[in-house]
Amino acid sequence: MAAPPAQQQNCAAVCRQHGHRRRVLGLDTCRPCAERVLAIFAAIYAQLVRRGLPAGTSSDEQAFTRFMLKEVQELSGAESEAMVSLAQRAAFAADTLTEEDVTTMRNWYKRLKGNKKV
Repeated sequence: MAAPPAQQQNCAAVCRQHGHRRRVLGLDTCRPCAERVLAIFAAIYAQLVRRGLPAGTSSDEQAFTRFMLKEVQELSGAESEAMVSLAQRAAFAADTLTEEDVTTMRNWYKRLKGNKKV
């Protein structure tokens, strides 16, 4: 059920005030979970490109999997697979995602960004 128009406008105003960082970390709760998961995955992908992944490499390609296994020590192979699976669910089965999925993707991002413990 949709929120009343006044509440939607208020939510939109609050969302505009918080900038890029909130979107990257999926903290923008005015957006659907799937959209937030995809935004975080896009930030993870940008980190991977900075580390040497050729830009434009699809997460379905073997080159992506090889890169993750060889160059990304912060995540296990199973976590890398789960991350890609979660991003694909966000893209193709958006209605199945939860806040827990957003938090999971955000924690992987934090680990890759600065090898921070979560």
